Amino acid sequence: MEWETYLRVAVDAALAAGHEIMRVYEKDFSDGVWTKGDGSPLTQADLASNAMICRMLRDAFPDVPILSEEGGGEPPGSGKTGGASAVDGDGGAGILPEVSHSQRADEAGKENKGNIGSIGNKGNIGNIGNIGNNGNKGDIGDKGDKGDIGDIGDIGDKGDKGGGPDGMGDQRLGNDGRPESLCWVVDPLDGTKEFIKKNGQFTVNIGLVQDHHPVAGVVYVPVTGELFYAAQGLGAFKAMAQERQTVCGREPSAIRHESGGGADAATQCPSETETVGVKVYTGRGKGNPPATDAAPRRIQVSDKTKDLNWVGSKSHSTEKEQALIDAHRSIIREVVSAGSSLKGTMVAEGKADVYYRFGPTCEWDTCAMHCVAQEAGATVRQMDGSKLLYNRENHLNDKGFYIVNRAENVWV
Repeated sequence: MEWETYLRVAVDAALAAGHEIMRVYEKDFSDGVWTKGDGSPLTQADLASNAMICRMLRDAFPDVPILSEEGGGEPPGSGKTGGASAVDGDGGAGILPEVSHSQRADEAGKENKGNIGSIGNKGNIGNIGNIGNNGNKGDIGDKGDKGDIGDIGDIGDKGDKGGGPDGMGDQRLGNDGRPESLCWVVDPLDGTKEFIKKNGQFTVNIGLVQDHHPVAGVVYVPVTGELFYAAQGLGAFKAMAQERQTVCGREPSAIRHESGGGADAATQCPSETETVGVKVYTGRGKGNPPATDAAPRRIQVSDKTKDLNWVGSKSHSTEKEQALIDAHRSIIREVVSAGSSLKGTMVAEGKADVYYRFGPTCEWDTCAMHCVAQEAGATVRQMDGSKLLYNRENHLNDKGFYIVNRAENVWV
C-alpha cells in the first residue's frame, strides 16, 4: 500500500494542531490547566490540538479509527471526561477513553451501529449518536459548540458491536471483516509537563498503524518548527515549517507535498487563521531537495559504537537507566536529557545514538517516533527484545523499550 496520501494528511494535521497549541502557549494559560485522575496535567492546548487532529483525520479517512491519548477528553470536573487514567508517560498520563471520538465508534450506517455525529462549529467534534434499540440505526449526533469536544453518545439496548469499556470496538481492533487493520495513534501534545514549564520540549505525534505495526509517523515540534516524518518504504525526513497567512477557501494551504513526478498537491487550510506549512519531500520525485536547513532532507541514524551520545527522559529517569549508563561509561561520551518524542527523533537524525526507557509508557507516546526512528535505520524493541506493537487491547507499554542506532548498542 502507498502511504504518501496518509502521510500528507498527517503532516497537515500536525502542523495545524501545532498552531493551535502555540496560540495557547504564547498566552497566560494558567486558568486552563487541569489535573487528571492520576495527577498528570491536561491543558487547553491538549484539547484544542486533539480536536483539530481528529477532525482532519476523520474528514480525510472516515473509515480509519483513531486511538488518541485524550480520546473524548473534556476538562476534569466538566462531567464529560471519558475513561480511566492509565500511566504517566513522557507526555503525562494517558486517558483510556470510553470511546475515542467518532472514529472509535462502529462504522456509521451499519445495522446495529450508531451513526457518527456531524462536525460542530469551529472544528468541533460532534456528538456520537446513540445506538438504537433492537439493532436500529442511531440518531445523528448534535453539533458541538464553542470549541468543546462533543459528548459521546450512550449505547442503547441490544446494540451489537459497540465499543467496549475503553472504546475497543470491533472496527479499531480489526475484527469487523476488513482486510486491513488500520488505526491512527495520536498524542496531540506529547510533553504536557514541558509545555507548562514553557521549555519548548513538547511535540505533536501522529502515527498510522497497520496490523499492529507503525507504517507512517509524524512528529512536529511547534516551538522550533522542526517536522519529522516517515513512512514505510519511503525513509525518514526532517523539514522546517514556515508560517504565512492563509485564508480558507481563497487560496491553497501553505502545506504542500511533492510526490511522484515532482507534482504538487495542496490541501485546504483547516481554519481561517494563520497556519504553518512545509513542502514534504518523499523521495519519489526527480532529484533531491536543495541542501538548505529549510528544505526537507533525509535523515539517518549514526553508525557509532563508541563515543556515544545517550539521550534520556527529562522527567522520568530511573535507577535502571543510571546503572546502564554506569556500566557503559567507557563508550558513552555525553549524557543528555530531552522531553517528549524528541529523544526518538534525536536518535533518528544522529544527534543521539542510544535511548533506553525502562518506565512504562502508552502507545501514543511512542508510535510516531517509532516509525520515524525505524525508517531512519534505528532498532526499536521492548526491553525483552520483542517488537513494540500498537492498536492493542491494552494500551500500556509496561516492558520499557529502547531505540538504538546499531545492534551492537543493545545492552539488555
